Amino acid sequence: MKYHVLIIQTAYLGDVVLSLPLIDELRANLTEFELDYLAIPSVMNILENYPGIDHVIPYDKRKSERGFQAFIRKARFLKDQHYDLILLPHRSWRSAILAKWAGAPVRIGFNKSWASFLYTHVIPYEENLHEVNRNLSLLKPLGILLKKKTGLHLAISPEDSERVDAFWQDSNLKKDSPCVAIAPGSVWATKRWLPDRFAQLIRELTDEGIQVALIGGPADEQLGRELETSAQKNIANFIGKLTPRESAEAIRRCGVLVSNDSAPVHLASAVGTKVVEIFGPTVSKFGFTPFGVSHRLVEKELDCRPCGDHGANKCPLGTFDCMKSISVTEVYRAVKELLNGT
Repeated sequence: MKYHVLIIQTAYLGDVVLSLPLIDELRANLTEFELDYLAIPSVMNILENYPGIDHVIPYDKRKSERGFQAFIRKARFLKDQHYDLILLPHRSWRSAILAKWAGAPVRIGFNKSWASFLYTHVIPYEENLHEVNRNLSLLKPLGILLKKKTGLHLAISPEDSERVDAFWQDSNLKKDSPCVAIAPGSVWATKRWLPDRFAQLIRELTDEGIQVALIGGPADEQLGRELETSAQKNIANFIGKLTPRESAEAIRRCGVLVSNDSAPVHLASAVGTKVVEIFGPTVSKFGFTPFGVSHRLVEKELDCRPCGDHGANKCPLGTFDCMKSISVTEVYRAVKELLNGT
C-alpha cells in the first residue's frame, strides 16, 4: 500500500527552505509513499525540482485564492487527494483547519498554533532549537530515527547556473576576485538594517577591491536602486532579476553573504556560503540563524528586544534602536573575519 503524505508550509521562502530536511528524512526512513507539498506561488521555484517531492500544490492565499470560498475549494481539493499523513511546520490556524478538513487520519503540528487542538499529535515548539531541528521533531510520533546527516541543500539546475553565468558576465564580476553578496531587504520594515549603512558598507568593501552583488526579490527593487545611487560604486544589482534558485547560485559564488534576518540567510546555508546576519526586532535565539555554515551574528542586547515573533512595519517605541545601534564598523569587521577565515 502506498501512503499519501502532505506537508503544509504556506509561509515565506526561508520557512520553506528550513522545512526541506523533513523531506530528506522521510525519504531516508519510509518507503512506498507519495509526497505533496502545499506552498505559496512565490516559493514554487525552490520546490518544483526538489528530490523527494512528487507534486507541488500552489495556494495563492494572499491574491487569487484569498477569501473564504477559495479556502473551502482548497480544502475540498485536499480532501479529494485522500492523504494518510499531514505534517504542519506552518503554525497558522488556516493550515490547521485545512489539514483537519482534508480528513487525513494523522495530522502532526506544533503546540504554538492556537488551532493545535485540531491535530492528532501535538509537538512542543521548543524555543531553544534551530528551526531545522524543530521541524524534524514533527517526525517523532512516526517513530522515525533520523538517518541522514541533517543539512540543507537545494536542487540548482544547470540552467540556473547558466543564467547566473550570464548575469555574472554582464555585471563584469570576476570569478577570481572576492565577492560579497548583500541582501538588504525583508518583508518586514523593522528587520531591515538602515540603507545608508548598507551603502557605507558597500563603499568600504569596494574601496578594498572586494566585489559586491545585491540579492533580493521583486519587492526589494526600489531599495536596490537606492543603494546603487547612494553607494556611488559600480556594483552588481541582481535584485528582482533572479529566481530563488538562481539567487542561491549567485550567493554560492560569493565568499560571504550579509543579510537581515530573512530568506537569503537560509539560501546561503543551503549552498555553503558564510553568513553575517543582522538582527533587529527579532533575536537569534528564535532559531533562524545560519545552519551548518560559518557565520557571525550582529545584534544588540536591549530591553525592548524582541518586540514580537516577527518584524513590524514600524518600531513600536518609535526609536528603532535595535538597528540604529548596529554600526557599519561591526558588520564590516564580521565580513572581513569570515573572508579571512578567522
